[in-house]
Amino acid sequence: MEASLNKVSILILDDHKLIRDTWNFILDLDPRFTVVANCGNGEEALKLAQQLQPQVILLDLVMANMSGFEFISRLNKIDVNSKVIILSSLDNPDDVVLILKLGAWGYVTKTIRPEQMFEVIIRVNNGKKHLSNEIKQRLIAAYSENDAENVLVSLQEFGLDDVKNG
Repeated sequence: MEASLNKVSILILDDHKLIRDTWNFILDLDPRFTVVANCGNGEEALKLAQQLQPQVILLDLVMANMSGFEFISRLNKIDVNSKVIILSSLDNPDDVVLILKLGAWGYVTKTIRPEQMFEVIIRVNNGKKHLSNEIKQRLIAAYSENDAENVLVSLQEFGLDDVKNG
C-alpha cells in the first residue's frame, strides 16, 4: 500500500474514448503511475481534478464540449495544483505559445511513444517543463531567422531552459 503513495497520479482528459483507454492501459502497466480518472468531458474533469487532486493531467486541446484552452483557464481558477501536459495532434506554434502562457507544463504530440511519455510525466511531475522535439522544431521553423532567437528566449522565460538541446 505504501508503494502506491509514491505513484504519480494522473487524470486523462480526451474526448476520444480510444485515446483515453489506450493511455490508461499503457500507464497502468508502469508501476510509477496510477490513473485516478479518465474523462471525455471537461466539466466532469474539472470536478474530478478538484476532488482527486491528480499530480498530472494529460489534456487534449481540441474537444467537442470544451477546448483545452478553456479547460486550463478554468482549472487555474479553482484550487487544483495539477501540472498539465498537452497531448495533442495539433502543433500550431500560436497554440503552443498560448497554452504555455495559460500554464501548461508540457506539450507533446500524439505520435509520442509510451517510453517517451513516461519520461515526460516524470520530468513534469518533478517540476521541469517539457516540449517535445517536434514541437520545438515547429516553433523555431515558424519564425524567420531574425525571430528564432527571440522565440528561444521567450520559451526559456517559460522555464524551458533546454529548448536548443531537445
